[in-house]
Amino acid sequence: MLPYETELLESLELFGIAGTKGLREHQATAVGHALQKEHVFLALATGAGKSLCFQVPSIIQASHHQKVAIVFQPTLEVTSSQVRSLIPQGVSAEIMSSLTTSRVKGALAIRLNEGYRPALIHTTTETFFNGSHSSVFVTLDDRGAIARFVL
Repeated sequence: MLPYETELLESLELFGIAGTKGLREHQATAVGHALQKEHVFLALATGAGKSLCFQVPSIIQASHHQKVAIVFQPTLEVTSSQVRSLIPQGVSAEIMSSLTTSRVKGALAIRLNEGYRPALIHTTTETFFNGSHSSVFVTLDDRGAIARFVL
């Protein structure tokens, strides 16, 4: 049995993919490397299934190791779209963007301090490096709770 094989199958079911045969070869390879905590680089066309390659390992590692993936998206529209597609599947995902209010950011920071670990936090580079939101990321880093950065 492969490491996390049961969890992999459960994660794929969340996305409506029955069995590992639903993964393309590059996806299965990328997911396997990510679960082994190796660096993964994928340069693929739009629609080739890159998101699944980081979402599945992130879901598994969040549930087993309380680790969060920080996902950098190019635009706020892509960020919102990704998170809107994950939440109905039961995946814990958050958005930290320039549109995130101080109240929402503060509430998330409190939850993170109390041990909440979403599978993914989607952000933009501008937000990540903006001092007003950086405390959330620093808190996660200080607690060793960052699984990976996805660019």
